[in-house]
Amino acid sequence: MRVKLGIGIILVGSALAARGASADQVVPDDLIVQGSACVGLACVDGEAFSFDTIRMKGTVLRLQFTDTSAGSFPTTDWQITVNDDDAVGVGSYFSIEDLDAGTAPFTLEAGAPSDSIHVTSDGRVGMGTSTPAAGVALDVIGSVKADELVELTGSIQFGAKAGIVPADQFVEGQASVSFAVPFAGDYTVVLTALGDKPSRRFKPALLAKDANGFTMTAGKKNTRRLVEIHWIAQQVGE
Repeated sequence: MRVKLGIGIILVGSALAARGASADQVVPDDLIVQGSACVGLACVDGEAFSFDTIRMKGTVLRLQFTDTSAGSFPTTDWQITVNDDDAVGVGSYFSIEDLDAGTAPFTLEAGAPSDSIHVTSDGRVGMGTSTPAAGVALDVIGSVKADELVELTGSIQFGAKAGIVPADQFVEGQASVSFAVPFAGDYTVVLTALGDKPSRRFKPALLAKDANGFTMTAGKKNTRRLVEIHWIAQQVGE
């Protein structure tokens, strides 16, 4: 009887241990792992970590930041998402999602070339280059497309320049623009006038130009109804 009872206790204990292995584990203190960690349904005993410190492994990978703050404190929840759920789509990407707004403000698709976005130690941003030009905040290798107005307060030094001349800079209907960096060759100028009312039509025109700048007219000596003139100077051949 003692042997049978002992065997029964062992079997019951083994079953409880097996059942407890799948239960949640709560650590009511700091957790220090002096090694690597793997999280996910695809992690296996004897995982070969190489130099990985933390590995997420599985068919659906998400890292969520759930903020439980209350009152006037920020509560937005964020999530790092890697690839579509296999049952949802086929996209391969890395994105940062605003869960409260239901948006993904930042996404990198798989296969994007090196230095698609590169920020230097002094804050210069290169797009398509790891060595953005000195003295500029943004250096783009390739074409740039904008669906809305691009407003510039300075000049572009690579084949084109642009700016805005407010109405108070016009004298007798004329104003001049000086380039910080002269054009090395010929260039064209496009002028667009903005009045305080749609019915106030100004017809700006170029009066003179040289490598250092140009003079223009608003089309009327009385510029009281003029708000500003936008200009773009494009080097011929660019």
